Amino acid sequence: MRKIWIFTAILTFFIIVLSIGGILIFLPEHQNENKNFIPIQQEYGYSVILDKETGVAYIITREGHTTPLYNSDGSLKIYKIRRD
Repeated sequence: MRKIWIFTAILTFFIIVLSIGGILIFLPEHQNENKNFIPIQQEYGYSVILDKETGVAYIITREGHTTPLYNSDGSLKIYKIRRD
């Protein structure tokens, strides 16, 4: 009985992992693109992006956490954007 339970648990685990992996593989890449942001810097664990409309810079971690960047006085880091 114990062997059947272990086999069922392992089989269920692999089915879940393969299902999630299959979903992630077939997601269209263009769904993750956002035309309002410009990438400024990309490093190993994070990216810095710039909002085209507001000029505010944001940092995004590999895990997906996002926060605006601040100046030393606590104000938002804002870049001037040229409109060509």
